[in-house]
Amino acid sequence: MTKKTKYCLPYAVLLRFYTIVAIAATVAIEDEKHVLKRRIIKFLGSFAIRHPITFRRRLRKTLTTVRWAKYLAPLIGTGNKLIGQLRTLRKRHRQAEEAETAKKVRKMLWKSNLDKEERRETAAVMLQGTYRGHQSRQAYKAMLNVRAKKREAAAKIQSVREKAAKARVNVLRKKQELRSLQM
Repeated sequence: MTKKTKYCLPYAVLLRFYTIVAIAATVAIEDEKHVLKRRIIKFLGSFAIRHPITFRRRLRKTLTTVRWAKYLAPLIGTGNKLIGQLRTLRKRHRQAEEAETAKKVRKMLWKSNLDKEERRETAAVMLQGTYRGHQSRQAYKAMLNVRAKKREAAAKIQSVREKAAKARVNVLRKKQELRSLQM
């Protein structure tokens, strides 16, 4: 170390050791990458030689998929951005409507010629209505959630039944093949 430092010798040794370990780890990772690349290339080359038609078909499909992804990725990103902006607009519109209704309620309550008791009663009725509306919306969401779970369960049951039917057909076919072979 040519520069004069304020650090002690053990700290400098520790820094040097860390640098050496970091370099060794980077080299090891690069070696693993090269080994993996070689394995993949070897596998693909041998597959291409053994099954040229299948390899060509799969390569075409892969390249087509990559091209589609290349062209669709920006469109999907733009679509997601637009969806986010629409959600924000809807939220702002809803907030503006709520602010307008709150303004009307305040005007009705505080600018009218109601006495104190009538104002309290009107405010209590409004609060109760708001709370009941909130409760009913929560109950509706819970009901939709239960329906969705029932649909999922029914779909799972249906898929299990289909698999069981296929298995039964396969077992019967195998039994018939076995009988025909025994005869």
